[in-house]
Amino acid sequence: MQLLGLKTSLFASALVLFMGCSSNDSAQSDGGKKKPDEQTPNAEKIMTVDETLGADAATFPPFASGTGVRHAATVVGPTGNRFRLIEKELLVATSDSAQLEGVLARTGGTLLETWDFSTAGDSSGLRFHAIQIDPSRTSADDLEQALSKIESLQGRIRVSSTAALATFAAYASEAKQGTHVFPNFLMDNTTIMDRVTQEGPGVTWFSSDYSRNPFEWPYMKRGGALDIGVAEAWRIVEANVPTGTRVPVVVLDGGFKNTGDLPADTQLAPSTTWDTPNPGQCCEGTCSCSWHGTGTARILAAKADDGAGSVGIGAPVIQPILAQSPANDFISYLHYLGDLDFGLRMARIINISASTTIDQWVCDASGFFMGPAGVCSVPHHLGAALRAVGYLLIASAGNDGSRDIDAEFGGFTIPCEMFGTVCVGGFDWNRPVRSPYSTWASRREQGGIDIWAPFDLWVGPDPTAPGAVDNEVISGTSVSAPFVSGVAALIEAVNPSMSADEIEHTLISTAHVGSSSQVHRWIDAYSAVKQAAGGKAPPFIRITRPIADSSDLHRPFDEPFQAEVTDADSDLTVTWADSVDGPLGTGISITHPSLSYGTHVITATATSRGVSHSTSITVTRTNVTPTMTILAPQAGTPLYTGQIISLLASSSDPNELGGTLSDSQVSWFAGTQLLGTGHARDIPGNTLAPGSYVLRVVGTDGIDSTEATKNIEVSADPTNLPPVIGAISPPNNTDLGYADINMSDGWYKAVTLSVTATDPDGPALPNSAFTWTTKYTEPNTGTTKTVTLGSGKSLNTHLIGLCAVVDHLVTVTVTDGVNSVSKSVVLRVQLLC
Repeated sequence: MQLLGLKTSLFASALVLFMGCSSNDSAQSDGGKKKPDEQTPNAEKIMTVDETLGADAATFPPFASGTGVRHAATVVGPTGNRFRLIEKELLVATSDSAQLEGVLARTGGTLLETWDFSTAGDSSGLRFHAIQIDPSRTSADDLEQALSKIESLQGRIRVSSTAALATFAAYASEAKQGTHVFPNFLMDNTTIMDRVTQEGPGVTWFSSDYSRNPFEWPYMKRGGALDIGVAEAWRIVEANVPTGTRVPVVVLDGGFKNTGDLPADTQLAPSTTWDTPNPGQCCEGTCSCSWHGTGTARILAAKADDGAGSVGIGAPVIQPILAQSPANDFISYLHYLGDLDFGLRMARIINISASTTIDQWVCDASGFFMGPAGVCSVPHHLGAALRAVGYLLIASAGNDGSRDIDAEFGGFTIPCEMFGTVCVGGFDWNRPVRSPYSTWASRREQGGIDIWAPFDLWVGPDPTAPGAVDNEVISGTSVSAPFVSGVAALIEAVNPSMSADEIEHTLISTAHVGSSSQVHRWIDAYSAVKQAAGGKAPPFIRITRPIADSSDLHRPFDEPFQAEVTDADSDLTVTWADSVDGPLGTGISITHPSLSYGTHVITATATSRGVSHSTSITVTRTNVTPTMTILAPQAGTPLYTGQIISLLASSSDPNELGGTLSDSQVSWFAGTQLLGTGHARDIPGNTLAPGSYVLRVVGTDGIDSTEATKNIEVSADPTNLPPVIGAISPPNNTDLGYADINMSDGWYKAVTLSVTATDPDGPALPNSAFTWTTKYTEPNTGTTKTVTLGSGKSLNTHLIGLCAVVDHLVTVTVTDGVNSVSKSVVLRVQLLC
């Protein structure tokens, strides 16, 4: 915004402004339309409510007094595409007040606000009305009918609330009545806070620097040689700006092709139409640039995280207002700018990627008669007037690498050197050194170029090449200017009260200062937006435990939860929550009782400087069905009615503490007759009459049940009853600990086995009547071994320990000389190897 002094050369000339690009701008090649998005067939299904979708639903202040808090709802379509809307709100377009009254009557609606754009040049006669409906007045019949008739619709549509379903129902019913009506959708910006978005599949230039995530691009990332940090500035916007906030930016340019990669709320100024080639020229009038405005608009506002094309610098917030002058002469251009009520009433930021340099004598001619105050006074007064009413003009310096904009007789560049205009030069791809094709400024900080930005950018596929998918590069200070305009829009988004002067000051004061071999000042998006937001840059959090998308067993002990946090101050707090189990705790690293069975969405939120970043992962806790094995009675063991029958089972359940079910989770049955609970159970004599039975042991973990069975035969009591065995010590399921005695063939654990037994038909049983054995399986070979341990009512012995937990089935067999009976327990020995 240099103000030129009186120049001495006095000549007469005509002023020509080449609308659309700076001289020497490189042009995009001509071709066909963008390849349309592929359509996924959909099956006929009705809309259903899935309240789990609303776990993190946002709320917004009332639209107007008495209308209540506004709630966002989530919609998930058949392909998994997720979007949001405001519950109970519709937008109605009608020129008939009676039709509006009918809508309000049928829906029990409340009129929230009306917009009439007729004064801005809209000749349609339509007025737009926001209404809030009463969900109780709606019926889903028309909605279901409409959905059922869409042959291409496959799969279910889910919404997060009944109010959302009612909103769609009212939408369908009113459309049936012939009303132009539409739900109030939210425009979401998903995963920016997570430092990941996905853009187009490839590029035509600088491919070694490309990934589909702009957080990694040289001119977008924080750090690196340029350290501009646009993508990190998006995170500041997301943390500080209400969802749906839009910053209108006027794009004064030419050649706007509707490629589909601009936001849905893009508006065309009066007299501007899609697919009208740019009437201006590039390359100092020697080449055409028919779709120059398309590239400029993409640099500003191309959609983020859509898997296609590139991404605009102001993608999270910019609403482009595209304005194409009907003619290229300066008078028509000024007339169009002055008459652009529609755009200028909405926007404060105006991007002008166009310039022309007039000879100095044009300015000097007026200065000769009027003195210094008359040098190029008209464009300066115009710039001053626009700034005085609050507009921020940002313009390109030009693409003449031989031109020093500060040279004494270097001419005057319009609009870049106008008072009140931010003039932008361009630097190299990956270093802050002037591009050899950019106009320059020898006076550096005191010169005519206010700030520098990238000269080359990825902008999406060639809009004229049918089927093109790779991002091409366009170059020029026509690229540099919208880069700065995009950052200015981010600043306005986080601090809408800032004036144009304050936005410009923020851009300049936070810029990087270059050395003598670099440009004197280049854009620092992250610092500028952070300063505008009062320093409220969000921290960054990443969950490291549990592992995202992991599936683990549910176990009855505490689970660890851990996160990594960067960009936080000492006031950092981290909170954890689960979609199923609720709040989990506070801290970077916490423990919490095991997650319940099922699929969980774990969310960790880091808060610092008054703003937050949340990230979520999905994990699953599974249940394994337990297994049961009947250990006793063993096959071939005679059983009698009057005998105490000893039952023994083992269980395995990795979800349970110790890997086994508790005794209370194990039940015994003879057929359907309940015999009792527990892994070990003595059935009193005369419980079972003589006959055949299916002995069943049933184990349940509260989720799943399983059983083991064995056929047994109970006989009538013989003349000589078998002995009656009492309790074995140690009892069943005793963990003896670690093997600690090294013997010739391995490590053993000492144990004293004891039991009592009586003979109902004879005298006391001698020690020789008691025989002890153990049966175990070697973990490495799977070989089952049976070892005789010794005899006696009490026996000091040793049980082997192997390189794993060994379960010994210890059995005592007692005989009275006629009949024998056995009883078993499981004893556990461990060994560290």
